[in-house]
Amino acid sequence: MGLDGLRAGCTALRDQGLAPIAIGGLTLADAADCFEAGAESLAMVGELHRTSDPAALGWEAQRLRWLARPPFRRGQGLVLLGGSGAGKSTLGRLLAKDLDLPFQDLDDLIEADQGCPVGAIFATQGEAAFRALESALLPALLASPAVVALGGGAWEAPANRQAVAEAGFAPLWLAESPARAWERVGRDPRRPLAQDRGAFMARCAARTAAWSLAPMVLPFGHSSRELVSALSGSVSN
Repeated sequence: MGLDGLRAGCTALRDQGLAPIAIGGLTLADAADCFEAGAESLAMVGELHRTSDPAALGWEAQRLRWLARPPFRRGQGLVLLGGSGAGKSTLGRLLAKDLDLPFQDLDDLIEADQGCPVGAIFATQGEAAFRALESALLPALLASPAVVALGGGAWEAPANRQAVAEAGFAPLWLAESPARAWERVGRDPRRPLAQDRGAFMARCAARTAAWSLAPMVLPFGHSSRELVSALSGSVSN
């Protein structure tokens, strides 16, 4: 169908709220053209079979997608979401510095508001009360452009997603491997929902449907600094 046909098909699918995937003997050399035509992703089955480093292939395809369709505008506020241990705070601080924006962490704001750690809030008030605090305090962080890190469960609340959209912030899902996230935070007493590995993995799986409503950032084993370089390098001044 060629690039013109792909472009028309992508437009028609996006008009229906669907994410187009390009397929048909594609290689990494086709990625930039496919993304510019409107594809959200592309199938490269043969290329994956041939490569000795699938993660490097995925990283380069993601980088080309960001160059073709930047995930945010310079000066626009960003919200980072994903599971506990994904690296949202580390990435957020570096990204905020690179974009010359303030960094805000919703959990930090809740702790300051309540005068106690998140774990104590869970223990004394329960998870439902904590989720209510997230929704009540989030709008204050969206009043002006910033890089905002959310707790793992905050994106599940429709009210929070609506607040982010109405504020004009761009959401980004830091889609770190749950197994790697568990290695970082498992049984950390400061993280009340990271005490049991099986429950941690199940919670990540259950939350994926909500997280996937936002554009995905896949680390592919790269550091937060490398992610910042790739993300901010795709956004023009």
